[in-house]
Amino acid sequence: YHIWHCNNCHFCEEKEIFRGEDNLSGKIEILQEKLMIETRRPENRIVQIGELIDYDEELIGWSSAIAAHILAIYIHNRLSPNMRIAGKLARLYLRTAWLYREQNYSTDVRGKIAIEPELAVVLEDLKTEWENGPFDEASSMAKAIEYYKLELENIGRLDNIKQEVSVMMLLMSMYLKLEQKKEAMSYIRIIFRTCTKKRSVMQKASDNMLNRKGITSNQIDHIKTMLIWLNNTIERTVTLSEKITEEIFVDEYPDARKLVMGINNPTAELIAEKLKEAGFYDATCRRVVDIFNKKLISIDADKLDAAEESYKEKKAKKKKQGFFSKIADIIKGEENS
Repeated sequence: YHIWHCNNCHFCEEKEIFRGEDNLSGKIEILQEKLMIETRRPENRIVQIGELIDYDEELIGWSSAIAAHILAIYIHNRLSPNMRIAGKLARLYLRTAWLYREQNYSTDVRGKIAIEPELAVVLEDLKTEWENGPFDEASSMAKAIEYYKLELENIGRLDNIKQEVSVMMLLMSMYLKLEQKKEAMSYIRIIFRTCTKKRSVMQKASDNMLNRKGITSNQIDHIKTMLIWLNNTIERTVTLSEKITEEIFVDEYPDARKLVMGINNPTAELIAEKLKEAGFYDATCRRVVDIFNKKLISIDADKLDAAEESYKEKKAKKKKQGFFSKIADIIKGEENS
């Protein structure tokens, strides 16, 4: 229901634009002119896809929904690259990815959701002329990432940190869906740095306000609210960072361990160098070196956690024993206090 469709010219757009509440920054007339010309030919792709959208049924089916989203993207791509609205295409590509995911995990009364045969044929033909089109979840997500990055540049010029962080969080989650965890971590680090810097500025502003006259309670409340939001966001990024770093380590450790085991006369410095050259994540490199220093590198991956926990317990016990031994020596007068 997010995308509206015209049965006559097959224009597909988000409902606000369809109803005339938004003119696409003045680009709506350009699209209308293109549709007027292109939809005169029945073999045109816009016509072919549009005729397969059925909004008259009681509940819009999956095929109609995916067709409407793909057609909305296709129509907006009729604009030249420099005229396309990044935020709009980012939303449409992401929603298309959601629909493909729904197809994989949802069922209807007949079982798993299936694409209508007529639409499948049209989309198969369309693949030959539309490179990187939204024909599955991964390709749709990849295009959403591309356009959200462009949108992020636009938001950065507006100095709207909440919107900026929101888009970066979206990018992070999309990279995680694509199993690109290192790319996801890069956005978590940016969010952390951005919010930490902004928090420092807001804290100074808060301190200065308390010493000035004429400050309203609304201004003070605004800064307090922003500080709470920044603190919560920073805590969230720290938690996410720890979680994803651990996931990356679990993914990489078997190969990292294998590499280390193949090094002749390994040292901590040599291991760090070789792992870095092989492209392992920085945190993985540091942890593998630590495991080597603990003499646990020969432990299998599935037994590593238990081995590290045992190592910590033995070290703590040894430290405690050493402390009491020292106290006993002092009592005996064998060591100066």
